[in-house]
Amino acid sequence: MFVQVGAGLAAAHGRGLVHRDFKPGNAMVDDEGRARVLDFGLARRTEEVDDDASIIEQRRRTDEHDVVPLDVPLTKTGTVLGTPAYMPPEQMMGREADFRSDQFSFCVALYEALYGERPFEAGKMAGLMLAILEGKVRPVPKGSAVPTALRTVVLRGLAHDPAKRWPSMEALLEQLQRLLAPPIRRYVGIGIGVFAVVTAVGGAVMLRQSDVISEKEDVISVQGEQLSEKEIQLQQRVEELKEQKRRTDEQLAAQRGMGAKMLSQDAGHELEAVALGIEAFENLELLAGSVPAPVFEGLTSALATVHRGIALRGHEGEVAAVAVSPDGQQIATASHDQTVRLWDAHSGALRRTFEGHTGSVHAVVFSPDGATLATAGEDQTARRYG
Repeated sequence: MFVQVGAGLAAAHGRGLVHRDFKPGNAMVDDEGRARVLDFGLARRTEEVDDDASIIEQRRRTDEHDVVPLDVPLTKTGTVLGTPAYMPPEQMMGREADFRSDQFSFCVALYEALYGERPFEAGKMAGLMLAILEGKVRPVPKGSAVPTALRTVVLRGLAHDPAKRWPSMEALLEQLQRLLAPPIRRYVGIGIGVFAVVTAVGGAVMLRQSDVISEKEDVISVQGEQLSEKEIQLQQRVEELKEQKRRTDEQLAAQRGMGAKMLSQDAGHELEAVALGIEAFENLELLAGSVPAPVFEGLTSALATVHRGIALRGHEGEVAAVAVSPDGQQIATASHDQTVRLWDAHSGALRRTFEGHTGSVHAVVFSPDGATLATAGEDQTARRYG
């Protein structure tokens, strides 16, 4: 089943098309039992890209109501298109999507079919984004019968770096088919088992989603016929209120995202920026079709500052020595500006400044209990600060 779906994506890639929103709900089984890839609503044409070339992030301003031609860049600035649960990290960060992005989405769906759960664990949008960006795949579920070789193939397709994924959908499908039909007879049983898991479970996931959609449509149709005109108006009012709440939540999330971005540029507030960036996602729907750009930019900017580390700024001369307290809560620095400074190790905030040396301070240490500092300077003195 998934091999047929993958072949459909490969055919699209061969014609220069990238789907950009592949998920189980966009695949159906026709009356002849063949899998079909549907909903190319977000598809765009793309040109050949050398594997070693960098994918340049597009920053073209485009109004969200404009009609975008088929051959424009695959991601609009201001909106991240696609379904986050199946979205590759490069597309989530607003960069260009190519055939390797479809491969990532395909492997998310295949992983879900094999294990009955998605590869990236998250209860909310923020957690999902962090898990995908950090490449944190769930461990193998207890009792899983999926062969290690098959898991290895799928995990390569889920690689955070597009260059580390399979070079093409054809290459990925070749590996899957090799596992499904190995040449050595003693592995035939394993191949049949893998085929059964991929086909039965994968088909069940796709058909289940199709059945759920059909059932919901039937229920809505029956209820619509039974409702009186007044009840229909009431329902419409409820939907309007839901839409208003959704817009309010998005506006609030965007404001928090912009706040996180501003905080990330203020030394000593990096962790606060991360916390605010995560809050920006709390009221957003996990599977929303689009997320405001300020929300993504706020959290990614904050995370970037944390990865770079916290800068301790304040000395007017070169820092000659650094010491960390035994409990790891404080940092002491000694400088050629003749001062010793005490910092909060987590926030980077300055706690105290010690003076007294008349020359550069070139050594500083904490006492075993962390309550006292000892220093040595070029003025030929050693000093104690408590």
